[in-house]
Amino acid sequence: MKDSSASLNTLAKAVIAVGLIVIVVELLIMMVVENIVPPSLHKALYLVDPVLLIAIVSPFVYFLILKPMRTQHAELAVAHNKIGQAHQEWMDALDMMSDAVFLHDDSFRILRCNKAYQKCAGIPFKQIIGQPYYEVFPKIGVPLPCCMRSMEKAAEEEVTVGEAVYRSRAFFIKDEQGAYLYSVHTLEDITERRQVEAQLAEQLDELRRWNEVTLGRENRVLELKHEVNELLGKAGSPPRYPSAESDDPQEI
Repeated sequence: MKDSSASLNTLAKAVIAVGLIVIVVELLIMMVVENIVPPSLHKALYLVDPVLLIAIVSPFVYFLILKPMRTQHAELAVAHNKIGQAHQEWMDALDMMSDAVFLHDDSFRILRCNKAYQKCAGIPFKQIIGQPYYEVFPKIGVPLPCCMRSMEKAAEEEVTVGEAVYRSRAFFIKDEQGAYLYSVHTLEDITERRQVEAQLAEQLDELRRWNEVTLGRENRVLELKHEVNELLGKAGSPPRYPSAESDDPQEI
């Protein structure tokens, strides 16, 4: 629709230009007639057929105005299509990511986001764009500290939202002059990873306690064997548990 409107506007401008040129040419002819042509031919020249005049002027108008305009319009259309295609490919790539990704300006208002972020937010795209991200997702009321630091360098931190845990990363994008343009923010769901790590830590702690209990029991058994041997020795009997008197742990 926008391309069609632009084409109609261009055509209307071209028609207006042709009309203006025709009027100017007729005025020039009148001025020349008044000064050069004999009065007897004035009336005949004033009655020059406008259609003939347009036919004479049209080729010049086409080659000087319309053709360059059409070429420029075609080049702009090609460039517009390429930009649109590149934008769509970029958005498709973002939508393929499982991580939530969004872009925000220096006021932390969302410029773009992928489907994963929209799914986390739970509201339509049109209600997301332009809003401060901390009022959309995650709803924390203020910008994340990593966003404040990302204005100077890339930063990351962990964010807990309900039972979910996200690794938040923020990067800022600059123009060729080094001026801030926007920030790219990603939220990686690491909930399952943290749950696995917690389970492993719990299992390791349980193994450590079991090891301590087992070693303690073995040490107590060794002490009891040693006491039995001492009692037997006092009674003049040989030790019942020779291994308890060995200095080599492997023999024990």
